Amino acid sequence: MNARAQVSLELMLLVMAMLLYLQTSTLPMVQLSSKAVQDVGSVGKARLAFDAVHDSIAWVGHSTGESRRTLEVFLPAQTRLSCDAGQASLSFAVSLDPSLERVPACAQDQDNDDFQCSHSKAFGPGFKLGCRTRAWQGPGWKTDSIEKVSGVVTVE
Repeated sequence: MNARAQVSLELMLLVMAMLLYLQTSTLPMVQLSSKAVQDVGSVGKARLAFDAVHDSIAWVGHSTGESRRTLEVFLPAQTRLSCDAGQASLSFAVSLDPSLERVPACAQDQDNDDFQCSHSKAFGPGFKLGCRTRAWQGPGWKTDSIEKVSGVVTVE
């Protein structure tokens, strides 16, 4: 292979690597195939860890001053889900498609500053798992400074 052809090949590989990185880094989404869930059912449990930079996560504002950032995890129908944030400032809720009805998944303590977050439920076709962070700063809930959202989803 001559030098010009080698340089062209290296440039092409570099461009392909950059495109692949951009494609995967801008989508804070984790996909599980139906087969993966079927395999999980035969062995018991599987843990799906997720970690997403906040800039890639959709923000939803509320009139109460609460801000949410959502990481969506899509699973096939009839999947049983358990989720645990592992830290008090991170909470979970589950939305059902197509109505996107929100199902609470966290219990607050009396001071409203601690969240024990876990949820286990069998769902119908298509649902979304959302996680949110909240920080108390003055008179209302404000956007916190956590730069990453992470947690573990257990598929049973």
